[in-house]
Amino acid sequence: MKKIKSAYAIPCLLTEKGHFDPEDVFFVTFQTRDEDEAIRLASCICGPRKAINSMVIINEKGQVMPY
Repeated sequence: MKKIKSAYAIPCLLTEKGHFDPEDVFFVTFQTRDEDEAIRLASCICGPRKAINSMVIINEKGQVMPY
């Protein structure tokens, strides 16, 4: 089985309230392959209640998938 390169990440939006431009989205990625560590890192940004729901996975082709 071939492993793909992927990263855990949290999407963030840098814009004013009420305006959405897809180009304003950026991702905070985590340099870990450990799922539990990625959740702990996400909780530092989003808080423990929202961490799991906020995370996404970005594959080597740049495709974003829900966690």
